Amino acid sequence: MPPASFFEKRVAVLLSHWSVVLATAAVLYFGDHVPGWSLHEWLMAFLLTVHAGVSLLLPARFRQTSVVYGLALLNLAGACLAVSLSNPPDWSVLGLLPLGALIARISAGAPGRAAGAATVALCYVGLLYFASRPVGIVGWAVCLLLFATCHHFAYLFHLEGLDADRARASTLYTTELFELGNVLARPDDPMALQERIPRLVADIMRADNCELGFVKNDLITQRILPNRHCRDFVDLQIKNSIHEKTLAGPDTYSTPDLQEEPKLASKQDHSLYPYRAYMGRAWRVQGRPAGFMALYMEKKFTWNAFDRKKFQFLVNQTVLALQNAELRQELENQARSDGLTRLFNHRYFYEWLEEEFARTKRKNHQLSVVVLDLDYFKQLNDTSGHRVGDLALEALGKLLRDSVRSMDRVGRLGGDEFAVALPETSLNDAFTLCKRILQATAKLRVGDQVGFSLSMGCATFPQDGETLNEVMEHADEALYLSKRLGRGRASRYSDVRAEKESADRLTG
Repeated sequence: MPPASFFEKRVAVLLSHWSVVLATAAVLYFGDHVPGWSLHEWLMAFLLTVHAGVSLLLPARFRQTSVVYGLALLNLAGACLAVSLSNPPDWSVLGLLPLGALIARISAGAPGRAAGAATVALCYVGLLYFASRPVGIVGWAVCLLLFATCHHFAYLFHLEGLDADRARASTLYTTELFELGNVLARPDDPMALQERIPRLVADIMRADNCELGFVKNDLITQRILPNRHCRDFVDLQIKNSIHEKTLAGPDTYSTPDLQEEPKLASKQDHSLYPYRAYMGRAWRVQGRPAGFMALYMEKKFTWNAFDRKKFQFLVNQTVLALQNAELRQELENQARSDGLTRLFNHRYFYEWLEEEFARTKRKNHQLSVVVLDLDYFKQLNDTSGHRVGDLALEALGKLLRDSVRSMDRVGRLGGDEFAVALPETSLNDAFTLCKRILQATAKLRVGDQVGFSLSMGCATFPQDGETLNEVMEHADEALYLSKRLGRGRASRYSDVRAEKESADRLTG
């Protein structure tokens, strides 16, 4: 792809080109000692006429590298011709031109392009001085020609370097977009996705930090701002936040310096942001703000139109990804959860329990399992109706969820039968939990019904079984022991063994 900068800066390129042409004309003019219209004057007139035509006809073709560098080489040839025709001809200049090209390449990307060109010109003056030759008006014209030629080539190299930087930036931006796309498409849960997005967007936008926030009922309920503690700034009203203007409309809001905005300094969360430049954009759901993303720079900075478009694109993609992640998680929850109680269903509970049992056995830990059901559930359905029965199961499901740790799992095995898996839990601790659940269930209120009864049984690996099937069967046996003993109680498999031993002694 040809350098776009040659066309964008075509006026500046032509001015630089003409500086060489005029310097060449000066050498031709002052280097001629023949009165009247000699070869020098005709060459000078031809040179000026040709380049005047070039200036009018070729700028539109400055998208072609060959045209630009062709003109530059034509200038160089004209400079060599002018020097060779000067009186007397100074061939040392031809030796300085390669040095000038080298210096032009070295100084192309630096602000000192003029200094590099001046160095070449002064080298010529130095050669004249050590050769004990006067500089004269022709010598100064040659100095000007060397300066203009080197500066022209350095400027072209500089523009070519700008395009190379653009190409690298474009490649990097594309790579980062692919990385962002991979992250957004990854089947992570929404929380993990929310943690990754701000860092990626900050890298893509070359910002010092990026914040992702969520809004509900005109309150900022969640903030994710890497390397900053946001716990004290949640559940904050929009009007009390620096993001008020961002959340007020659908457009991107930016300011080059947060610290110079007097209204922002009075906001409650202003101390959270030790930054200067700010750019934020919100998204809405059913006409109300649902979230926002904001960029921060530690120094004053003004984002241009292209930055704003890039940021808008990133925000839109983020919103779509978050919505997809939430939908995917909801579908996964529906696939592994019971619709009524919101506990794990039979299939997922046993899949998880098998994995946990394998881990427990490998690490030689304990694993307790509790199975339970609601006493007289059929009678409840017959007397109070299935709606009350469903409400009782739903309330029991919530009670069980609230009674266990985050590492535990509760599942509905079917009907009114439930199971609780307790990793790294001894039999005594599991039995203590059963007692607490029994007490809480006795106080449970569902409509006009107050107090419910459970039958519970628990067994623990490894003392109550060497395999998962044995542990589950023994927990079931403990459950049925509770039912035989009058319901509304919890039993351990050790109680089942004791009952069997007692029966064996009686029969023996």
